Amino acid sequence: MESQLSVWIYRILFICLCFLILVINLIPVNFAIGFLTFPDLLYCLTASWIFRRPDYVSAPMILGIFLFQDILLGLPIGLGTVLMVAIFEFYRSRVELVRYQPFLVECGFIAVGYLIFLILYQSLLIITFSRPALVGTLIFQFIATLLSYPVMVFFSSSCLKVNFPQFSIFDQKI
Repeated sequence: MESQLSVWIYRILFICLCFLILVINLIPVNFAIGFLTFPDLLYCLTASWIFRRPDYVSAPMILGIFLFQDILLGLPIGLGTVLMVAIFEFYRSRVELVRYQPFLVECGFIAVGYLIFLILYQSLLIITFSRPALVGTLIFQFIATLLSYPVMVFFSSSCLKVNFPQFSIFDQKI
């Protein structure tokens, strides 16, 4: 069993990494082509930790971090947050399904979940008469996010040691 102290240390580390990603998102970068954008690293980090150690990332933490992102980046407050919390809680309910499957199954979950998020988010922006993003921007962000997910999983697993918990035969319920 892992101690509560190490769980809290990983929770604090997760919050610090999220704030680092938010600071990186605030760096003003001007691309020559108008539709280039950064991948959603906050989504990748949270999803990789949810699938590997769901006890490290709680729903109130996700709510707070993504709400802070909405406020900090000037996005519609709470719109993306609600969708992200719903997606990550769906992922949390599917952890046991993904744990023993190949990595491509996990990447498929990530791709479908992020695609659903983008479609719902842009649809809600249109319904509320807000300005949606360009289709080229969304496609590039989707592809860049999917390509950066394995890198984030590698970083989390190898550098931060956020891996699937090791179960023994004695931990199983009879």
